[in-house]
Amino acid sequence: MSTQTENVLVDVAERVAQPEASWHSAMPEEQLNCFVQVVASVERVGNALGTLAFTWATVVLLGGYPTSITCVDFAYATALFFLEAARYASMISHM
Repeated sequence: MSTQTENVLVDVAERVAQPEASWHSAMPEEQLNCFVQVVASVERVGNALGTLAFTWATVVLLGGYPTSITCVDFAYATALFFLEAARYASMISHM
């Protein structure tokens, strides 16, 4: 047998003999899966907040609120509206 095959056999035998020790050696895949799940969750939360902000800005701009807010707040709502609309349009074009 080659040295590499013997090393693999010894490694497998050690993992079977000490399951709690082998958990740490399998950790990189589990850490990667956990990281991917966290990133996906953050992405979903970000998309939900973006949708909420887009809806709020739409209500402010198209509703009766422009007359009751200051010019600065109206400018922020308008900027938010156009930024989210651009994000949505770019997301649709990538599909």
